[in-house]
Amino acid sequence: MTEAEARALQERVTANKDLKAFEAAFKAISIKAKGKTEKPLNEKLNKTEARYAKHLERLKLAGEILWWRSHAFGLYFEDGTRYTCDFVTMDKAGSITLIDVKAYYKNQKKVHIDTASMIRMKRTAHEYYFFSMKAVWEKDGVWEEMTF
Repeated sequence: MTEAEARALQERVTANKDLKAFEAAFKAISIKAKGKTEKPLNEKLNKTEARYAKHLERLKLAGEILWWRSHAFGLYFEDGTRYTCDFVTMDKAGSITLIDVKAYYKNQKKVHIDTASMIRMKRTAHEYYFFSMKAVWEKDGVWEEMTF
Protein backbone atom coordinates (compact mmCIF):
# COMPACT_ATOMS: atom_id res chain seq x y z
CA MET A 1 0.00 0.00 0.00
CA THR A 2 1.44 3.35 -1.02
CA GLU A 3 1.41 6.44 1.16
CA ALA A 4 -1.30 8.01 -1.01
CA GLU A 5 -3.47 4.88 -0.75
CA ALA A 6 -2.99 4.82 3.04
CA ARG A 7 -4.04 8.48 3.32
CA ALA A 8 -7.06 7.91 1.07
CA LEU A 9 -8.11 4.96 3.21
CA GLN A 10 -7.60 7.02 6.38
CA GLU A 11 -9.82 9.81 4.95
CA ARG A 12 -12.52 7.34 3.86
CA VAL A 13 -12.59 5.67 7.25
CA THR A 14 -12.68 9.02 9.07
CA ALA A 15 -15.43 10.44 6.83
CA ASN A 16 -17.66 7.38 6.69
CA LYS A 17 -16.61 5.37 9.72
CA ASP A 18 -16.16 2.59 7.14
CA LEU A 19 -14.51 -0.03 9.38
CA LYS A 20 -15.29 -2.98 7.08
CA ALA A 21 -13.36 -1.33 4.24
CA PHE A 22 -10.50 -0.61 6.61
CA GLU A 23 -10.35 -4.20 7.87
CA ALA A 24 -10.35 -5.51 4.29
CA ALA A 25 -7.49 -3.20 3.35
CA PHE A 26 -5.69 -4.01 6.59
CA LYS A 27 -5.82 -7.73 5.76
CA ALA A 28 -4.45 -6.95 2.31
CA ILE A 29 -1.37 -5.18 3.71
CA SER A 30 -0.85 -7.69 6.50
CA ILE A 31 -0.04 -10.56 4.14
CA LYS A 32 3.53 -11.57 4.95
CA ALA A 33 6.32 -11.48 2.42
CA LYS A 34 8.19 -14.59 1.30
CA GLY A 35 5.16 -16.85 1.86
CA LYS A 36 5.54 -17.00 5.63
CA THR A 37 2.59 -18.14 7.67
CA GLU A 38 0.27 -15.60 9.29
CA LYS A 39 0.00 -15.58 13.06
CA PRO A 40 -3.57 -15.90 14.32
CA LEU A 41 -5.11 -12.63 15.54
CA ASN A 42 -5.82 -14.10 18.95
CA GLU A 43 -2.31 -15.34 19.61
CA LYS A 44 -1.71 -16.05 23.27
CA LEU A 45 -0.65 -12.91 25.10
CA ASN A 46 1.70 -12.64 28.05
CA LYS A 47 0.31 -11.23 31.31
CA THR A 48 1.31 -7.63 30.63
CA GLU A 49 -0.08 -7.77 27.08
CA ALA A 50 -3.32 -9.27 28.40
CA ARG A 51 -3.70 -6.36 30.86
CA TYR A 52 -3.02 -3.89 28.05
CA ALA A 53 -5.60 -5.64 25.84
CA LYS A 54 -8.18 -5.05 28.59
CA HIS A 55 -7.08 -1.41 28.72
CA LEU A 56 -7.54 -1.12 24.93
CA GLU A 57 -10.99 -2.67 25.20
CA ARG A 58 -11.94 -0.03 27.80
CA LEU A 59 -10.65 2.70 25.44
CA LYS A 60 -12.73 1.19 22.64
CA LEU A 61 -15.88 1.14 24.80
CA ALA A 62 -15.19 4.77 25.81
CA GLY A 63 -14.96 5.72 22.11
CA GLU A 64 -11.32 6.83 22.24
CA ILE A 65 -10.24 4.17 19.73
CA LEU A 66 -12.28 2.48 17.03
CA TRP A 67 -10.34 -0.73 16.57
CA TRP A 68 -7.41 -2.78 17.85
CA ARG A 69 -5.63 -6.08 17.07
CA SER A 70 -2.79 -8.00 18.73
CA HIS A 71 0.25 -9.23 16.77
CA ALA A 72 -1.57 -8.27 13.59
CA PHE A 73 1.30 -8.16 11.09
CA GLY A 74 5.05 -7.94 10.62
CA LEU A 75 6.84 -5.10 8.88
CA TYR A 76 9.81 -6.05 6.73
CA PHE A 77 12.92 -3.99 6.11
CA GLU A 78 15.18 -4.02 3.05
CA ASP A 79 17.86 -6.05 4.84
CA GLY A 80 15.36 -8.87 5.55
CA THR A 81 14.78 -8.11 9.23
CA ARG A 82 11.24 -7.89 10.54
CA TYR A 83 9.41 -6.00 13.27
CA THR A 84 6.10 -7.22 14.72
CA CYS A 85 4.35 -4.88 17.13
CA ASP A 86 2.28 -6.18 20.03
CA PHE A 87 -0.83 -4.13 19.19
CA VAL A 88 -2.22 -2.01 16.36
CA THR A 89 -4.93 0.58 17.06
CA MET A 90 -6.96 3.05 15.04
CA ASP A 91 -8.19 6.20 16.78
CA LYS A 92 -11.27 8.32 16.04
CA ALA A 93 -9.35 10.36 13.46
CA GLY A 94 -8.38 7.21 11.55
CA SER A 95 -4.69 7.31 12.57
CA ILE A 96 -2.92 3.98 12.99
CA THR A 97 -0.67 3.43 16.01
CA LEU A 98 1.78 0.56 16.47
CA ILE A 99 2.23 -0.31 20.14
CA ASP A 100 4.94 -2.38 21.81
CA VAL A 101 4.21 -3.45 25.42
CA LYS A 102 7.22 -3.49 27.74
CA ALA A 103 7.80 -4.82 31.24
CA TYR A 104 8.37 -2.48 34.17
CA TYR A 105 10.76 -3.76 36.84
CA LYS A 106 9.47 -2.49 40.18
CA ASN A 107 12.59 -3.43 42.14
CA GLN A 108 14.88 -1.62 39.67
CA LYS A 109 12.33 1.16 39.05
CA LYS A 110 12.86 1.12 35.29
CA VAL A 111 11.21 -0.10 32.13
CA HIS A 112 12.85 -2.99 30.29
CA ILE A 113 13.68 -1.94 26.73
CA ASP A 114 16.79 -3.67 25.43
CA THR A 115 19.03 -1.98 22.86
CA ALA A 116 17.97 -4.20 19.94
CA SER A 117 14.28 -3.56 20.66
CA MET A 118 14.85 0.19 20.92
CA ILE A 119 16.69 0.21 17.58
CA ARG A 120 13.88 -1.76 15.88
CA MET A 121 11.20 0.59 17.24
CA LYS A 122 13.13 3.72 16.18
CA ARG A 123 13.81 2.23 12.76
CA THR A 124 10.15 1.29 12.33
CA ALA A 125 9.05 4.81 13.31
CA HIS A 126 11.49 6.27 10.77
CA GLU A 127 10.84 3.96 7.80
CA TYR A 128 7.07 3.50 8.34
CA TYR A 129 6.46 7.17 9.18
CA PHE A 130 2.74 7.03 8.27
CA PHE A 131 2.15 4.97 11.44
CA SER A 132 2.48 6.38 14.95
CA MET A 133 4.78 4.28 17.13
CA LYS A 134 4.93 3.97 20.90
CA ALA A 135 6.14 1.74 23.71
CA VAL A 136 3.88 1.34 26.76
CA TRP A 137 4.37 -0.11 30.24
CA GLU A 138 2.33 -0.34 33.41
CA LYS A 139 3.71 1.46 36.45
CA ASP A 140 1.67 1.35 39.66
CA GLY A 141 -1.54 0.55 37.75
CA VAL A 142 -1.15 3.43 35.27
CA TRP A 143 -0.13 2.94 31.63
CA GLU A 144 2.82 5.16 30.68
CA GLU A 145 4.16 5.57 27.17
CA MET A 146 7.13 6.67 25.10
CA THR A 147 6.37 7.93 21.59
CA PHE A 148 8.83 7.56 18.72
